[in-house]
Amino acid sequence: VFTREVDDEGLCPAGQLCLDPLTNDSTILDSLFSSLHSSNDTVPIQFKKCCYGYCIDLLEKLAEDMNFDFDLYIVGDGKYGAWKNGHWTGLVGDLLGGSAHMAVTSFSINTARSQVIDFTSPFFSTSLGILVRTRDTAAPIGAFMWPLHWTMWLG
Repeated sequence: VFTREVDDEGLCPAGQLCLDPLTNDSTILDSLFSSLHSSNDTVPIQFKKCCYGYCIDLLEKLAEDMNFDFDLYIVGDGKYGAWKNGHWTGLVGDLLGGSAHMAVTSFSINTARSQVIDFTSPFFSTSLGILVRTRDTAAPIGAFMWPLHWTMWLG
C-alpha cells in the first residue's frame, strides 16, 4: 500500500481516503471515522492520506463483490506485527485488539503470526532479492573497466 497527500479540499482524486492518526486506540479511531462520515468533518487534514496500490484495488473489488463498506487507516506504530514484551505490535496487534477487522497489505506469513491470525491464500509473491557487497575503501579511478577484458579497451 502506497500513500500520498490529499488535495487542498482533503479529498483523494485517485485511490482511497485513509487516515494516518499515529494511534491504534480504537476509541480515537472510531471518533475520527465518525467525524469523517458526518456532515461536519473535523478530522485534521494532516491525518488524511490517499492510499493506493494493488492491495487497495483488490480491497475495492472485494468490497464491491461482497457488498461491504470499509474505513482505512495506517497502523499507528507503522509495523507489521511482532511479539514484543508480552504483546503483539503493529497490524497483528490491531487485529487481535479489535482496532482492525482486516489488514490489507503485502504481509509476510510466518509461524508466529499464523498461530494468532488467519491469512488468505497468498495472492502475490516475489523472489526479488538484492545483495550488495560493502567496500572498506574507495574504488580506484579505473574500476569501471574491471568487468571488461583488456582487448576490449585496445581495440
